[in-house]
Amino acid sequence: LAPDGRSIYFSYKYQLYRYDINTKIYHPVPGASLASNVISWGWEEFDDPSFPGKTLVGMVGNYDGRAFRYNPITGAHEEFTLPFPSQPLDLYHVIASPDKKVYSSAYINGSLGIYDTETGKRSQFPGLGQVEGWIWHNNKLYAGTYPEGKILEYDPKRTWKVKQNPTVLFHLKDYEQIRPLSIVIHNEKIFVATRSEYGTWGGALSIYDLVKRGKPRVFRHIVRDQTISSLALKNDNLWVGTNIEGGDATTPKASKAKLFEFDTKANKKLGTYNPLVNGIPLRISGLTIGVDGKLWGVSDGILFQFDPIRKKPIKQAVLVKGGISTGASIVFHPNGYIYVTTDGSLFKIDAKTWKVWKIPYTTNLYRLVRIDNDLYMKAGPQVNIGVNLVKYTPE
Repeated sequence: LAPDGRSIYFSYKYQLYRYDINTKIYHPVPGASLASNVISWGWEEFDDPSFPGKTLVGMVGNYDGRAFRYNPITGAHEEFTLPFPSQPLDLYHVIASPDKKVYSSAYINGSLGIYDTETGKRSQFPGLGQVEGWIWHNNKLYAGTYPEGKILEYDPKRTWKVKQNPTVLFHLKDYEQIRPLSIVIHNEKIFVATRSEYGTWGGALSIYDLVKRGKPRVFRHIVRDQTISSLALKNDNLWVGTNIEGGDATTPKASKAKLFEFDTKANKKLGTYNPLVNGIPLRISGLTIGVDGKLWGVSDGILFQFDPIRKKPIKQAVLVKGGISTGASIVFHPNGYIYVTTDGSLFKIDAKTWKVWKIPYTTNLYRLVRIDNDLYMKAGPQVNIGVNLVKYTPE
């Protein structure tokens, strides 16, 4: 609430707005466009005639240390970069590269960190964005970033240059899709699972042709009012998992998540299934085709195995009672065991007996990847908090 007792300021689509609580009318503030939306703000006083009395100040965007100030008396507005030194960044997502490096995305800053597991060398590059999902294809990295639902292509053989390499292939914000949670590439087409914009419902499955380029084809509400959360490829068909949530700042309208099959040749949704032997799924994550050819995933802290040929669930095991599948990942190790992270814990599972071991650690663990015999994951109290990458070598 502004000092005048009647004005509320908010940002939407890179514009500052004023809402009058008396008239219940809002308007864009003239001349107050923004480089990005505001993530925090307050009222301050400055010794500056252009900014008398109380001035609205705020942080703009997640990546560049940008801020703004706006004075409602004079209408003066300016945006600037804060002169603060760099700080350690929280890790958010990790992925293993074909050349045995671990790539990590920073939260909220969006920088890219690269750790060479063979030499120990570390490097950092700015400007990628907050990664929500990514995949390697033909030795290029394809990353989906928040908040504009961008899909970027990075070629590590070329020099890193912001806005050029990586380059933006397309973005989904115009379709109210802002979090690309899972990406699969098949027959030179990118398939993207997304969560919708703040205050909206209805994620999407989107398809982009890497050969023809152009615009993506977006299947919104392919499961009404739900987020499309996870993808796995079996032959020419996608297996798609949802969760019941809408965009941020919404209450779910759905009561049951879905697993469905999607024909990538006909671009057609096929059957819909419950992946659990017992129970109602709310969130389906970490979909993976196992070495056994079966579909594996995590739903609400439950590891499940599903037969994609017979179209029926096979078995399940509770890893985290009452879990929400945060940071869920599944890895099939050369030692024959399955390793899973979900809800901050690391588990080892015997695929034959389904015996489960919880592997202890001093803090939570998320986002599991494998390079040879070694497992790497992000460590920290929350999925978006923690600056350390952890290595674990199973026996």
